[in-house]
Amino acid sequence: MSAVTVNWNGLDDTIECVQSLLAQTHHLAEIIVVDNASDGDDAERLVERFGQAVTLVRNSTNLGCAGGYNSGVHVTTQPAPDYILAMNNDVVAHPGMVAELVKVAQSDHTIGIVGPKIFYHQLNGRSDIIWSAGGTINRWGLKIHKQRGDGEEDRPEFDVPRDVDWTSGAAILLTPDAFKDGGEFNPWYFIGHEDIELCLKAGAAGHRIVYAPKARAWHKVGASSRKVGITYADPAA
Repeated sequence: MSAVTVNWNGLDDTIECVQSLLAQTHHLAEIIVVDNASDGDDAERLVERFGQAVTLVRNSTNLGCAGGYNSGVHVTTQPAPDYILAMNNDVVAHPGMVAELVKVAQSDHTIGIVGPKIFYHQLNGRSDIIWSAGGTINRWGLKIHKQRGDGEEDRPEFDVPRDVDWTSGAAILLTPDAFKDGGEFNPWYFIGHEDIELCLKAGAAGHRIVYAPKARAWHKVGASSRKVGITYADPAA
């Protein structure tokens, strides 16, 4: 399987992200790092740090998270990987995260997308507060989309695997078919909400979207959006 992450002026975060991917107990055939035209020498320093352990893609312009993800997926080795992991560069994965995601994905051929339990990396000095336990859609509410458990302490109810309407693109496992049927990540959004659209389209095409609570990751929420002046989902805003 292939993992893709995107860097834009976030070298230290990207290094920590890649290190967590290299530490996975489940073998990753390739780790693709897309540099979205960073201002400095991030790309060169990533090559110096990781060498052939990663495949570096250099974009000439900043295509955002969505476009960056797509750039990485498009260069995955052929034949197509059985699974694609797209993960924000400000996310740190537990060593067993990928293994748990794959275990759930392999449990039923109709599952096309799987998401982990994602905690805030740091929220008021704590790293055990949930950021996302899968997402729901409320078509009749003022806020259409919502992440389950956001800001809450971990509880038994969040330890139950379940089908969800969508799961965060901060860390998301997809089959190639689900990625294709979901229309890829829509670059119109640049950063944020592209994951919801892809999940809704993939779900409409018949792919189950499942929350896998035993898979865990920690998200430095707001680290990416803050750099481009976006404040939604930013605890520091």
